Amino acid sequence: MRVGSELQDIDPGDGAEAPPGVIHGFSGRGEEPLVADVEIIFTPPGPRPEADLVAYWAIVDGLIRRGDVNAKTGMPPLLHLAVLLDRFPEAFRQPGAAGWLMIPLAMLGRMRGYR
Repeated sequence: MRVGSELQDIDPGDGAEAPPGVIHGFSGRGEEPLVADVEIIFTPPGPRPEADLVAYWAIVDGLIRRGDVNAKTGMPPLLHLAVLLDRFPEAFRQPGAAGWLMIPLAMLGRMRGYR
């Protein structure tokens, strides 16, 4: 798992934590597909974007199954990603210039038919 710039090895049954606002992700190193049971705990208490996260991962799963995700990074192409981040703003806020850059990229992605 990557949390910010730090890499962590996680064994089956282990847990990991990513503080709010810190970019994070995970991937497997072996030949077998990575299967992860993820529990999301929101801090501080407040509105919960769980439904958005479920919808987001359902879309990402579809992109993976279609082969539209970079095998090395685990990320969809930039225009797909921009449309996703724009669609789920409460769950995936992008700070600073990255957030502003996503607006025109999301518009371009929609013009190219990404939904």
